[in-house]
Amino acid sequence: MVGPTQTVEEKSIADEAQRRRQALETARKDAIRHDRNLLNRYPNERAHQKAREGALDTMRKALKSSEARLAELERERKTLQDEAEFYKGRELPAKLTGRFEYNQSASEAQRTLVQNHRAEVSRIDAIYDDELARLRKLWAGAQPGSIPFAVPASNTGYPQ
Repeated sequence: MVGPTQTVEEKSIADEAQRRRQALETARKDAIRHDRNLLNRYPNERAHQKAREGALDTMRKALKSSEARLAELERERKTLQDEAEFYKGRELPAKLTGRFEYNQSASEAQRTLVQNHRAEVSRIDAIYDDELARLRKLWAGAQPGSIPFAVPASNTGYPQ
């Protein structure tokens, strides 16, 4: 027996439902794979904490370096201001003006870099916090793929 032929609209609806089922199944398999990878990578909380520290260490070093450079530029600026005192009431030489401009632009760039490093540290912490919450449930016996993903406030690299 052959059933009735579907209309174009019915066929479209059936195809869309099939695509949704396939997308859900793919997402479920991806979640299982993601959870299994987490469990393999981090068998315990200590391993996860070590990975977090390793990821943060690089950013902390970069942040410290940028802050040191910013402090160096501030000292340089004070030296330039002391030198500019000699020209009080007169126009500053072009060379000194250029050094002031360079110092200002370099300082702004370093401040931006410091902000970016701090934001990256926060982003990394958020990723590891989300992972840890998920891992604690998995370590407690939750089946891989059974925990819904939290919708991150910003793009943290997790599938949604």
